Amino acid sequence: MTYGYDSSEPNLTVSVGPDTWPTLSELAAHLGYRQTRGATAGQGSVSALARALADAARYNGVHKTATKLRWIADYTADRPPDRERRDHRLLVGDHLPHLRSLARTLDLVATRSTTTGKGSVSALLEALAAAAHSDPEAIARRLKWLAN
Repeated sequence: MTYGYDSSEPNLTVSVGPDTWPTLSELAAHLGYRQTRGATAGQGSVSALARALADAARYNGVHKTATKLRWIADYTADRPPDRERRDHRLLVGDHLPHLRSLARTLDLVATRSTTTGKGSVSALLEALAAAAHSDPEAIARRLKWLAN
């Protein structure tokens, strides 16, 4: 798979509201996950943040990781109507099952008819962004274990 070409098919499409993506990018930057090249070099890498969550679930176990993240389930993002949403594509490869398991364990599930009850990666990332919205630095300190 190559990155940045039309032939690249992302493995995950996350629909987020207009305020969610910048918040996640800022959180990723505080955790040290930054874009290394291109027009967005130096900005936070949301893809790297998502992969770090998946790696934590893979190597530490879904339930142990969910226990460390249980507090984000208390945050709910105000989801804008579909007409105001934008799609942001994340390349996460084989990390998708781990992210879905983590979301499901946190009871962040999809509500669309085809995926009802399955873990929602969008909901997981939106809850994380909602938590980080007011103070990304404080949430980054709380997630410091993720960057190790």
